[in-house]
Amino acid sequence: MKTKLQLPVIILAMFLGACATIKEGNDPALVNAERVTSLSFTTFDSFFALERQQEVYVKANLPAVHKFANQLRGNAPKYLASARAATEAYRLNRDDQNRANLNTAVAILQTALSQVQEYTVQISNPVHAQFIVLPDMALTLDTHVDRIVEKYPAQEAMVRCIAADLQIPMQIEIERNRAMMLGRVVGHLIHTEGKNMLARIHQLLHSIPRLAAINGFPSMRRSAVACSKSPEWIRRGRDEWCKILEIPVPEDGQKSAEAKAKYRVNALTSHWRHRKFTPTPTNQIDITSCKQIPAQANSN
Repeated sequence: MKTKLQLPVIILAMFLGACATIKEGNDPALVNAERVTSLSFTTFDSFFALERQQEVYVKANLPAVHKFANQLRGNAPKYLASARAATEAYRLNRDDQNRANLNTAVAILQTALSQVQEYTVQISNPVHAQFIVLPDMALTLDTHVDRIVEKYPAQEAMVRCIAADLQIPMQIEIERNRAMMLGRVVGHLIHTEGKNMLARIHQLLHSIPRLAAINGFPSMRRSAVACSKSPEWIRRGRDEWCKILEIPVPEDGQKSAEAKAKYRVNALTSHWRHRKFTPTPTNQIDITSCKQIPAQANSN
């Protein structure tokens, strides 16, 4: 039972840690460093416990994960100590060199956290791990910076300097967006009737491409059976979630343009609401073909 709970605990801790906001007046670099250091300590500890619990399986099926876990057990204390030392040095003297050292120490922790997150998914849910994509924001940013440098090679130093200065504001904006989205999900669910909670979650699953499929519900009909609801009810709720989260409706489960047109024509022409009932005239009924039903004898 503990093993099954490790995945949501670790991922939720990382998500909520990223969603915390920075108060006005505080140094973003210091706040971010302290947050990442604290989160790393907790996440590393949980990951080590999970890997130890599943050591037999990990050694046999995930040798790269086992090797990484052992390496991190040796390096994690150094990473954390370096981050704490760089944080204190920057707190006392906030010059460019100390800031650069702090950013480097935090980047090392963030890289380790990203790897821990990916390996935690593989250990806890090996069947679905192949479908889960965990974006590396730092790598994505570096890729864009490299493209700009290729376009303006003479200004490489300036480009990289500007990118470094924008990294923290971009991270703050990402955290704010995550917090807003999490708030929308919780706010919608908390006002849901208790008996419909499972069904609402199934609707949410189908609002994100492939998320329902990797959790064992490849179609809205399958979710409808599990929730004792109609597929149409699941579909309407999915569309509502997409509107709440401000995301496009997934193509899976949507009718094609041709099917929508055919359905629209059918609704206007042969729908049962438009059909008229024409009773048969009484003078056209063949009375001779009607048989009289004998009355049942009273048993009393």
